[in-house]
Order: sequence, then C-alpha cells, then structure tokens
Amino acid sequence: EIATREFIEIDAELRSLIDVDLPALETRMEADGVPWTPGRPLPEVR
Repeated sequence: EIATREFIEIDAELRSLIDVDLPALETRMEADGVPWTPGRPLPEVR
C-alpha cells in the first residue's frame, strides 16, 4: 500500500520525463551534432 501510494505520486513526473523531456533532449542533441551514443536510434545516412 505504501509503495503504491508513493509510486502514484511520482508516476506523472516519470511519464513527463520519458514522454516529453527525453524526446526534447534527443532532438536537441541531434540538432547540436552530438555523436551517436548507445540507446539512441541509428543515424540516417545522408
């Protein structure tokens, strides 16, 4: 019960980080020319 209550409190924050902040960071990294790192999609060959 305690763990469920605690998780519910942070669930919205986690979802925002995953669904909003992380994609924005990845987009900015791509725009800034940051080298590819594991876990990111493979870059397109242009």
